[in-house]
Amino acid sequence: MKIKKITATFLAVLALALIPPLSTFAAEKEYVYITVEKFTLGQGFILEPTRFELVEGETAQSLLEKAIASDKLVIVKSQYGDYIDGIKDGDTAEAVIPQYILDEITGEEVTGRAAEGVLSGLDYTSQGGWLYAVNNEAAVIAMGECELKANDVVRFFFSVYGYGTDVGFGFDFETNQSDASYIDMANRDELIKIVADKKAEDDSADFSDELALLANLEATQAELDEAADSLSGGNVITPPATGDCRFCILLITLAVSGIGVVVAVKKKVVR
Repeated sequence: MKIKKITATFLAVLALALIPPLSTFAAEKEYVYITVEKFTLGQGFILEPTRFELVEGETAQSLLEKAIASDKLVIVKSQYGDYIDGIKDGDTAEAVIPQYILDEITGEEVTGRAAEGVLSGLDYTSQGGWLYAVNNEAAVIAMGECELKANDVVRFFFSVYGYGTDVGFGFDFETNQSDASYIDMANRDELIKIVADKKAEDDSADFSDELALLANLEATQAELDEAADSLSGGNVITPPATGDCRFCILLITLAVSGIGVVVAVKKKVVR
């Protein structure tokens, strides 16, 4: 009996000794996601889904300036905050505006770009311009004042007509919500995150099908969800944090339960 108690105590102490100090557990990295889009012109992405590690004080503007070279951004300062006036994308292709948008344009003719290779406000129509959304909601503050948190999805997009209504982020004066849309617009955020994560794991992988689907403004929610599910292998659940020491507690319990020893360990999850 005495030998059994000594053995149990030894195993318990050994199990505890094998656990490194909590301070040695690596903190789980946190990410934010960004795209820059010109879907309303049928021209796809300027910046495909990309993730960046979240840093303290990150804003929508600082993330954009991290993702796109500063010499390609035309940012204007105003009393209401900074805004994008243009992005130098170098594209000279003819715009292919979706028909559902063309059907809404009244009282003016569709034109083109004021400057070659630059996509700017007032290009194509009198309502053309750059806007952005965070987590599938239209932003209502200046991009430099929009502080980001982990897993936020920031989409900068060119609205060719309707002040965002052409991409599902127009202002609805009846509800005072920025969700007015010419068509039923699907939420692209989940697929954007999965593509960005997969690209970070393997930058040589081909995501052309998923990118084409994202760029199709008339894609349905079911189509986007199916693509996200397929790409993620049917599992989009975030794995436990690296520093989750519940796993260590389980090991201790298994090691000593067979000999009747109870080890009390304070449960703490390191994030």
